[in-house]
Amino acid sequence: MKKIALLVAALAAGFSLRAADEPQSAYSVSLDFPYVSSYVFRGKEYAKDSIQPSLEVTVGGFYGGVWTSQPIAKNYDNEVDLYLGYRKKLNDSLDIDLGATLYCYPELKKSTGQNNTTSEWYVGLNGNVGGFKPGAYAYYDWTLEAWTGQLQLGYSIALPRIGTSIDVTADVGRVSTNNGEHYNYCGFGFNVPYKLNDNATVNAGVGYADSGADGTRKDIIYFTAGITIGF
Repeated sequence: MKKIALLVAALAAGFSLRAADEPQSAYSVSLDFPYVSSYVFRGKEYAKDSIQPSLEVTVGGFYGGVWTSQPIAKNYDNEVDLYLGYRKKLNDSLDIDLGATLYCYPELKKSTGQNNTTSEWYVGLNGNVGGFKPGAYAYYDWTLEAWTGQLQLGYSIALPRIGTSIDVTADVGRVSTNNGEHYNYCGFGFNVPYKLNDNATVNAGVGYADSGADGTRKDIIYFTAGITIGF
């Protein structure tokens, strides 16, 4: 479940401030190959040890891509997400992000009564104020009839002497369905990127997530490591 805004799963499934603060070029391609000790999305754990490769193409303000989760551990389902969006700068410190995601679960049997695909629309605002990157997003899953609201914050601590930084993220959110089910979630994380060359960066991080889903609370600590290639 790819997070198009900053998620703590950003450390596991990619940062959800997703290039909102990066200068836009006419055309760019980004490849991610992360390993995560737990696949966490909106405060819930969906799988243990997983590889989560992704590909994103950006043309001007438009972007689209595919993200997958391939569990190494047994008894967990694969996931493939397709997404498409548009990002527009409103002023020097604020941009708007609009798009949609199709979540696909190829191994999920329809006989279980669960949907093997769902579709979600989203709209969000991302800012950049004094180095802090606040954001607010609203999501609606048409298949599950579920609303999600999320507030998020990012900050990068530069470490120029060793050629890296500590990227800190935090988020809080609430999921509500039309049948009355709802839960709150929160999380934070740290990621340390190290640039190998102009096109490749290795990343290592740790994240924490917590939610009240299923009427119980579960603290989750997870780790991530991978490489990002862009051109």
